[in-house]
This record gives sequence, C-alpha cells and structure tokens, in this order.
Amino acid sequence: MFNSLRTAAAKFTRSSGSGRQSSTNDDARESGAQVTDQIASAEQADTLGNFQSFPRRSSISRDKGRNSVEGSKPHGCTSSSGSKSPETATSHGERPFSNVATKSLLDAGPRSSGVSSDTAYAARPGQQSDPDRFYQGTEGSWMSLQSLQSSLADEPMHAASSSKSALNGQASLDIPAAAAGPEKREGIDRLEEEAARQQESHQQSCSDMPMRISGDASSGNAANAMRSSKDGEMSFKRPSGKPPKGSVESTTSSSGTNAHSQRSSFAMERASLDAKHSSLEMFTHAPPQQGSSVEAGYQNLEAACRQMGIPKAMCDRYMRLAVVPDNTPLPMTMLSKLWQLPGLREAEDSANLLQQMGIMRVAFLYDGSAWALVDTGHLKHLQGQAWSGAADVHEELLQSYLAGRQQLAEVQDDGYFMQNVGHHLVAAKRFRGLKALLTNAAWLESKLHSYGVASVVADYRRYLMCVNDDQVKLMLETVQMSVSSCMQHPELPTLRPQMVGRLMAAHHSSRVASWLAQQQQQMQTSSNIARPLMPRTASLEQAGGLHRMVLRGHTGPIRKVLLTPGGTEVVTASADGSARVWDMEIGDCVLLLEGHTAAVTGVAVAQEGSLLVTCSADHTARVWGLDKGQCKAVLQGHTAAINAVAVDTRGRFAVTASADATGRVWDLHSGQCAHVLRGHGAGAAGAGSLIAGAVWSVALTPDGRRVLTASEDFTARVWDVVSGNCAHVLDGHTGWVVHVCTTQDGLRCATASHDGTARIWKIAEGECEQVLEGHAGRVNSVQLCDVNQTAMTVSDDFTARVWNWSTGQCLHVLEGHGGWVSDMAMLSNASRAVTVSGDDLAVVWNLQEGKCCNVLEGHSAEASSVVLTRRGRFAITGSEDSTARVWDLQAPPLLDDRNHAGKVHCMSVTPDGATAVSVAADGCAMVWDVQSGSCRHTLKGHATALHWASLASDGRTLLTVAGDRSIKAWDIESGSCGATLPNHAGYRVKSFAASADCRLAVIVLFDSTVAVWDMVNMECSCMLQSWGDRDAARVHSAGVNAAYLSPTGSRAVTVSGDHTARVWDIATAECRCVLRGHEDSISMGCLDAAGRRLLTIAFDKTARVWDIRSGRCLAVLQHRQQLIRGSMAPHGHTVVTVTAQHVAHLWDVRSGQLLHSFEGHKEDVTHVAFSRDSLWVATCSTDCTARLWSVHSSQLQGFFMADSSLTHCIFAGPPQKQDSLLVSSDNGSIHFLQL
Repeated sequence: MFNSLRTAAAKFTRSSGSGRQSSTNDDARESGAQVTDQIASAEQADTLGNFQSFPRRSSISRDKGRNSVEGSKPHGCTSSSGSKSPETATSHGERPFSNVATKSLLDAGPRSSGVSSDTAYAARPGQQSDPDRFYQGTEGSWMSLQSLQSSLADEPMHAASSSKSALNGQASLDIPAAAAGPEKREGIDRLEEEAARQQESHQQSCSDMPMRISGDASSGNAANAMRSSKDGEMSFKRPSGKPPKGSVESTTSSSGTNAHSQRSSFAMERASLDAKHSSLEMFTHAPPQQGSSVEAGYQNLEAACRQMGIPKAMCDRYMRLAVVPDNTPLPMTMLSKLWQLPGLREAEDSANLLQQMGIMRVAFLYDGSAWALVDTGHLKHLQGQAWSGAADVHEELLQSYLAGRQQLAEVQDDGYFMQNVGHHLVAAKRFRGLKALLTNAAWLESKLHSYGVASVVADYRRYLMCVNDDQVKLMLETVQMSVSSCMQHPELPTLRPQMVGRLMAAHHSSRVASWLAQQQQQMQTSSNIARPLMPRTASLEQAGGLHRMVLRGHTGPIRKVLLTPGGTEVVTASADGSARVWDMEIGDCVLLLEGHTAAVTGVAVAQEGSLLVTCSADHTARVWGLDKGQCKAVLQGHTAAINAVAVDTRGRFAVTASADATGRVWDLHSGQCAHVLRGHGAGAAGAGSLIAGAVWSVALTPDGRRVLTASEDFTARVWDVVSGNCAHVLDGHTGWVVHVCTTQDGLRCATASHDGTARIWKIAEGECEQVLEGHAGRVNSVQLCDVNQTAMTVSDDFTARVWNWSTGQCLHVLEGHGGWVSDMAMLSNASRAVTVSGDDLAVVWNLQEGKCCNVLEGHSAEASSVVLTRRGRFAITGSEDSTARVWDLQAPPLLDDRNHAGKVHCMSVTPDGATAVSVAADGCAMVWDVQSGSCRHTLKGHATALHWASLASDGRTLLTVAGDRSIKAWDIESGSCGATLPNHAGYRVKSFAASADCRLAVIVLFDSTVAVWDMVNMECSCMLQSWGDRDAARVHSAGVNAAYLSPTGSRAVTVSGDHTARVWDIATAECRCVLRGHEDSISMGCLDAAGRRLLTIAFDKTARVWDIRSGRCLAVLQHRQQLIRGSMAPHGHTVVTVTAQHVAHLWDVRSGQLLHSFEGHKEDVTHVAFSRDSLWVATCSTDCTARLWSVHSSQLQGFFMADSSLTHCIFAGPPQKQDSLLVSSDNGSIHFLQL
C-alpha cells in the first residue's frame, strides 16, 4: 500500500517538471524564503516592534514533552499582581530589544561589578535576592519601554534633569557610590563635573532651540511629564494621535502582515533575556533631557548642525549616527569605533554631551558599562538626508571591529555587533562578507542562541534582497529546518551537524559540495569533548525537498491547524490546553495562548484578522487579540465540552457547538451570550434516552445570517442568527452527524455522518437535494466547492471520494491510505487536495484525474488536521505526535523507499557486525549493510506489526515475530522465507526470546502462558507455565511479564508480577530456583552475554543482579525514583538503570556502588545499549536525541539529533572495534551513525 503511494508520487514527480523553481511572485506571501519579502518588517519584528506584545509573564516552562522551552522567569515567580491571570495570554519575544548586549555581557569576561547580568539584581548592595521583585521590575520595563519609544519620537528632552542627577540615582539601574569601586566613583565624579560644565556652556544655545512639543514637558518638571503605569512603574506620557512610523504601535508592514511586526519568539536563553531587561530599564527610567529638536527643511546636515548649535567638533560625530539602525541601544565600544575615538571614556564624554543636547540618552548597566540610545527624531532626520559619506562610515566601522582579524566571525560580540553586522555589510555593499557569515554554522548558532530565530532569518533576507544566490537560499531552508533542534538543546552544538545532515541528498551539487567538505573537516578537528555523530546516509529530513519545517512546542496532540487571513501565520490548537501562533516564514512561535484548563478542541479566526477564538473541553471559549495575544473575553455558559467554534467574517460574533446539546451565539465585543440554540437531542426518532444530542460541528453562511449545527441526534439544524430561532431541521441521516459546511454562495450546505453518507441540502428550504452514498465506513468530513459543483468526503474506510454534488455522482475514489482518513483540505478551484490519515501520512491528490501526486511522510503518529495556503503552494499538517509540519508542494519529493513506513520496534546485528535487521509496525523486516547504510532486502509476509527480531550466530538465519503469534524464519542472504508458524487462535504475544543459534525460543502470551518452541520444526517443545496455572509452589502466582533465554538455550528466566523471577531448566521444563527479594512487580530483566547473570528491574525502585546458577543476589541497587528500564554490560560487571526522571545510572555490580549518572535527556529514555567491549553506553530518547557516554569518564562523548522520537539503539561494526551506532525512530528511519 505504501509502495503504491510512493510509486504514484514518483510518477507524478517525473511528469510535473519544474518543481520548486516554477513558483511565481504571486506566491511570495506563502513562501518563507521568497526574496521579495521586505526586510523592513523583519527588522521591526526584531527591535522595538516586538515589545508591545511581550508577555505580562516572561517565561514558558515545560517540565514534560519533547519541545520544552526554558524561559527566563525564575521558578516560583508571579506577576506583579501576585498571581497569573488565566485570561492573559503570553507572547514571548526572542529579543524584545534585540540590539541590547546579552550573551556577550555574560560571557565576555570579568566586569567591574563582578557579577553577571543574570544575577545582578540579587547582587545589589543592601538588597536581598527576591525573584518576585526582580520579575516585577522586568514586567514594568516592558510597559515603560512602549512609552519610552513614543517619548523619544514625540516628546522633548528635559533640561531640568541633568546627567548628574541621572547618574546619581535617577537612572533605572541606580549604581550606588558604595557599590562602585574607587576608580568607578572617580569616573562618575569626573563625568558629573564635565556634564555640569557642558550644560553651563550650552545653556544659552539650548534655550534658543525650537521645542517640538510644549506642555508638561516644557515646564522642566520631569515628574509632571510622567504617569503611573498599571503596575506601579513610572513611564513617560504618550502624546495622543497617530504614533510615528517605526514605533511600537506602527502596523505598517511591507511584507504583507502586521502581526509579526509586533511579536517575536520566546525561544531564548534566560541570560539573554535578563541582560536585555537590565539594559532597557536604564532608558525607561532615565529622565528626558531638554535639548534640541530637529526640523525638516535643512539643505544638508552641516546646516542642521549649525542651526541646532552643535559644536563644530561634534558635527562629524552627530552625522555618523546616520548609520545606526532604528531604536538600537549602542554600547560605548561601538560608539568609540563609530566616532574613531581612542577609548571608552572619550566615547562616554561625547555621548553625555549629546545627551545634554537632547540627541541621545545615556544609561548604565549593573556592570558599569554605558549605553546610549539615539533620539528617534534626530535619527530619522539623519537617515532622511541621504548623506553621501554614510557608505564610507559603514565600511570604517566594520574595519574598526575587524582590527586585524581575518574574518568578521572572529569578532567578539559586544551586544551590538553580532545583531547589526548584516545591516552594515549590506549598506557597505560587502555581500561576500555577509555570505561568509550566513554560511558559518558556528557563528549562526551563536547568534541564534543570543538573538533568536528572527534575527538570523533577517540577515538572510538582507542578503537575498540584494543577491540572487541559490546556495544561500538552500542554506536558509536548512537553517529553518534545523532551528527547532538547536533551540530545544542549546547545551549542544547542533546547528552544524544538523545542516550537514540535511544537505546530504544534495552533496553532488557544486553549490554545497565544498561547503559540506569544509564543515565535516571542522567537526572532525573540533576540540569539543562531545562531538556530533554524523549519519552515513541522508536519513534526516532533507532541505530542498517537500518538507519545509517542523513546528515544535506543544506537549500534547494537535487537534486543529488553521491559517490566519494573511496567509503567513499558522494557528495550532492542542490537547495540552494551549493554542500557538507560528510565523510560517521563520518557523517560530510568535504567540502562546494559554488559559484553558483542558484540551483546546477548535479554533476560528475572523477574516479581518484581528480576533481569534478558541474553544475547549473546559466548557469555555476564549477570544484573543492577534496583535498581542491577550485574552479579551472568556465566553462562559456551556455546561459540557465545546467541540467547535465559528466566527463571522467581520469578527462581530461567534457561534459555539457543545456536548451539552446546545449552540450559543456570542457578541465578541461584549463577551455576552446573545442566543442559546436549543433543540438538538429533543426528538430523535427511536433514539430514546441514549441520544444526548451533543453538537459536534458548526458553520456560518458567508453573509453571517444563518448558523448550521450538526449533532449526534442524527440531525443538523439551520438557525437564524438575529432571532436565535431554528429555521429548519435537516432530518434524514441514520447516524451521528459530525460535520457541516456551506458553499461559497451560502445557498447550500453539506453534512457528513457516521451512517456512511454525506447529504447536500438547500439551506433556504431545508430540503435534501442529494445523498452521496458509496463509503463503506463512517464519513468524517465533507467540503464543498462551487467550481464544477465539486464535493469531497473522507471516511474511516481508508478512502476519500470526489463527487459532483449537483448530480450525486462519484467522480473518483482516492485509495491508498493505510488508515482512517480524518481530514482533508481542498483548493478553492477544486484542482488539488491533501488528505491526512491514521497511517501517519498526508497525501496530495490531483482531483481532476483522481491520482496521487505526492506522499508527505514525516509524522510519527496520526495526522489529524490539514490546511492549504490560498494558492496551494504550502500544506500544513497537525499530528498526534504534538508537531505541525510545513510542506512545500512545489518542491521535488525526496522519497526514500529504504525506510520503514511505521515505528521501528527492534533491531538486531549479526555477530560480525556487518549486517543489521530492523522490524517495524509496517509488518516488514529490512536487512541492512552497516557500513554503507543500504538496504539489501525487505522481507514481507507478516500481516501485522513486527515487535521482535533475532539473528542467529551463523549470520544467516533470522526470526521475526508479530503480536498475532505468527513467526517466520528467513535466510537473510537470499531474502527467502524458510519456515512459518502461522498465526492461530489465542492470546497475543507478550514477550519473545531466542537462543544464540535461533533453534529454540521461549514465548510468553498475555494469558501468562510460557512455552518453549522448536524453531526448526516450528513445534512446541514444552510448557513451562500453562494457562490458569497459579500454583506458587511450581509456577508464578501472578502474570508473567517477560522471559529470557540463555545463549545456549539450556536455561530460561521469567519475571512476574508476583515479585519473583524464576530460572527454568529447558530439558526438564522444571523450575530450578526462585529469585526472591523484590517487594513489588518485576517489570523486566536482562542477561549478560554468557547467560550467567540476570538484572531485574522492579516497581519497588530497586534493581537487583543475580547469579542464576546459584540463585544468589549479587547486588541491590537502590533508587529514589521509579525505574523504567535497564541493561547489563556483556561482561556482567556493570549495569545501567534508567529512572522516570530521564537519568541513566551506571553501577558496579561487585560493590553495588553508583559509578556515574548520565544526565541530559529531557524526555523518556527509550533504550540503553552497551558496546561489545563494555566501554561505551548509548542511550536514546523521545526527546529525539541519541547520546554516547564513556563508561570510564562518564562524560558525554557524542550526540545525535533526529527528526522524531528515537526507539532503539544498538552498536555495530567489526567485533574488535565497533565503529557504528544504529538508531531507529518512530517515523521509520534508521540512522547509521559513524563513531
């Protein structure tokens, strides 16, 4: 079935021709890598434009789930009001003021204060560490910051508050004299004297300068120009009227969306965020200084300087500010280079002078470093003059930073350079230099963790707007596919190996061949102790193919995906109780909508794009503003879960459908319920009391006058929105009606039912026009298209169907899925559609021909929802695996038939380490060559999923076992099946183990039957425990959980829920000894290579090591957490146990002492393996990582990051030196990692 889909997709690919290069400019909004995107919106999104949406609560912390993002809020902190409001959503910014010193301030070395920005608050003299107070301060800084920008653009600088007062305590960071050392105190005194002298010398000229705004500001009283914010923080007044262009309230966006310009991602390190908070507080609390304003109309900058009274010596420095990006804090290190001054003291003096003149503000960090912020009005005037010398200044600044270095990537970041070097390189037309940075993986990763995803993508766009470079385009796509892995594991250098691994399919291309060779050499010569484990094959998702990016962040299944009207943002609703808004262009979460206390079941957005409504199983719906992500209203009234929601096109009202058998119409402006739509469940013919009438779906006609609801009472209803009355009951189905939709003209609707049919209705008359019959299972969804009167249905019968809804004729049956089809998306012209299914796949269909175009493989669980962009360039799928994926449907598919089509359950390696076998949920076994990673054979024959595989010591015989009790013996050299034990009646297989030669096997069924089988003749040799036998004197008195067989096949071991393990003699079928000691059920065990020692893992939080010949307990390994698995080294002297806290512990059996703890995994560890020489341990986890540990040093020696959860790992290669680690995943991939 899967091969038929792949074959059809391959044929479609060959016939489709142009692939991704055929995209037109009309698709620019849909494409995340289109060079026509304007850089202005990216820059705005990465600077002050992000502040307005930054959260009241400044962290996200997920203790569980693959996509944990560690935020900045300290544990236990609350909002300034003392508790988190459930009505408030959080919108997290990567760098709300992205140009502030962050990581460099923490990592650059010693500072005058001796503390990092991360702990600066606690280190202030006379104060105790108070996380809540620190958080209140950071919260206030965001509120003040919005007012700050407006004050810089629209209010004058005050002369009444001099730099002396600012330095002595009115700046936000308040450096006390006692805290500053003698040298610092002397410097402050000198600055005070210099500021006073400068103020006196310029007093007359300043008094003659024109003021831009009068009023409170002209009174000279800074207190009169301030107001108290909601949280008690002081912020500057905002003048009424339209905000200036480029301010935080500006909604102008040349890229076509204004939402992203006001938000940013929350994926960042806490250190960066805290340092940024500190920097911004300086400017928000520093009182404005009176000084000159700038007016339009000057002939040139020199004339402006003369008119404003700027000293001649300062004119050049003033003009050089023209190269500064908007709203960007400037460290003195940058200003000293910009102004070509010998040191920081001179730059600080000049900045203070310009502060006196109202041109900029100066403030200090806790570490004593001075920062400046240029007045918005002056900066706009400088930039508007188109100064001819600006390009030379950009070049001079870059050369000053280089200072004899060979590459810009070697320049140490000062909080300004790394963030803004792309701006200066483009202005200086040094495109080669920018390309060198954009292809430097180490530099990109450093910037990614310091400044976030949007900042990195903005540099790519700067370059691509000027240069048409296919290599850089491919690099951008590679970075976008890799950033989620990097942000999830910031402690590991993952970007370079991720980029290399995602370009392996394009290694023959000249544009990346040299780059790949260079990166591989750098990884080999890296000084890092933990090195990336690189795959030998292109087993990661490849750039340049169908798969564009993965949206990770949810910790529960995604129930619904939706596109905002602008087409550049994706909304996902999840069972984790949250909804997220993602930027499709950068793959980053820009809004996190939290507040629901149960699964989010539906989401709808108004066409005007400002409101979003979510509904939940917590009986409520919530209204959110898409500009900031704040919760505007909680719609309460339903008494059961809300299953669906619809919003009218103008955002005036919403309609919810609930399991309480009602629908409700809500006024979104007031949050009040306008009508309760009652009637479902009241009169279902013959239904009796079993039909409750839960409403499953709701739809609105395009004109917003009619509401349609679908219910489990076998009916749908048409309601009048204005009166709330039921206009028609659409009666005719004989099963639950689970979905309803309307045509674009609003004249007809369609209903989908569990009776296997869909029906077309005339809304005005309430009459059934057509019955679409043909499905052999429940119909899950239906969609109508006015073009050619086309309808499409999806069903539990594994098919989708295309219909002519006016005639009821079935045009095409879309077959190929291996599971129920749960959802579909159809283009408005009915030319193509995408279906998603329980087989984890999404399939693209040509509806005109009824043929498969592409198969979208990548999800590791049911794909439950799908949406298409307006022109069909991109598809977004949501899955039960907690991820959403973006697919480029115009890209050439990179189909790989070598992978399994389902979760890999087990792997086995031949004794010589040259051949491996994997078995998976697709019922297939695959034989692999370890060194090349190529598939030799695909062994098919089982009807159900395979769970066990065992390779014989001869390297030829393979046993595969399915849960349905079918067993097959194979010759892996020829790929032929030698013998078969067919599936037969009885309980399913619970455990399987074979001897080294695969001649004997012990099988445990779920009824606790334990039998020994002759695998040569496929006959049962003896019964160790029969069904229903619970005589504790002879057998286990509780369920048998697993069985193990010694390599020689002479002894078997069973572990049980009766707290014991039993050792059996195979020849006599009798129990030789009972291993007692555990106080709770034994979940699993493991034998050493010789079959003499046994490790048992129990629910009593202990592991025990036994000598199975004598029955003596050799060691008791006590733990504080619950154990989930373990493994024993081949020599039997060391064991590894894994706890529920994702930590692996290495123990010495002789002493029973804990040797090391292997920490680093963030989710469940799914498998542990020892190397054959017992010197290495490999672990793999659902956090998508595999890690290689040294037994002697306990240090992490290698790591690998996959696209989905990892299920199994095993060492392979020559016995004398195992050089490979094989790792399998739940999406069917096998990764051959080079050690």
